[in-house]
Amino acid sequence: IIKSFDKHANLEEMINIEDIPKRHLIYSRKIMKSYKNSDLSLSRWIDIYEKCTENGLEMKGSIIVIYHDDPLDQFLLKDCDLEFAVEINLDDASKFQKNKTRSWGDFTACTSYFLGDYSEIMTRHVEMIRWINTNGYQICGPISEEFIISPLDVYNPKDHVTKIIIPINKIDK
Repeated sequence: IIKSFDKHANLEEMINIEDIPKRHLIYSRKIMKSYKNSDLSLSRWIDIYEKCTENGLEMKGSIIVIYHDDPLDQFLLKDCDLEFAVEINLDDASKFQKNKTRSWGDFTACTSYFLGDYSEIMTRHVEMIRWINTNGYQICGPISEEFIISPLDVYNPKDHVTKIIIPINKIDK
């Protein structure tokens, strides 16, 4: 993980293949018009936090944004199908409305941590997709970002930490 933050590390040191465990999420999904990834849509984040607070749900992690569009569309000012979510425990998920909770994870992913201003994250996405394509993998699900240290945690964008999660599988030859 530390190598992901080293500006002088090579790409191989910044990219990992890992199994993403199954998690239970409370979520909100909708189309955002002319979406600009660097805007972050903090109101959608706050909406998720408020849902948890109002319903007595324990949040178990960071905000996850799941992009249900083609890879990189979130950087192209297109209308984007976005899901904002946070992990909750299974007992809470089973008590809450079924159309507001779901499971996520239980897949293999190419992952990397990005440290810095979120407006610069597109370069890491491109590097990861290039790595996936040249190393015998293919993308097999929506790309996600988990905001480990977000604008809600610290003000300085240089201190933000985002985990990029790209579901993959090995291409059979």
